Amino acid sequence: QARFEANQPAWAWFSKAAPSYRRPATWWVVSAKQEATRERRLTQLIECSAAETTIPSLTRPVGKK
Repeated sequence: QARFEANQPAWAWFSKAAPSYRRPATWWVVSAKQEATRERRLTQLIECSAAETTIPSLTRPVGKK
């Protein structure tokens, strides 16, 4: 969490995100079995949050009408 909070824009966006996004995104990071995977996922979460987007695996597809 300290690494995430160090990136102010990313932390600010993630903190304002809905709990229905924050909970699965956090679980996605901490549920990884290997430390390297957790680090990679945390980096991706920080980068996506800094860009003010959700991580691709938790992004709903845009439906065609």
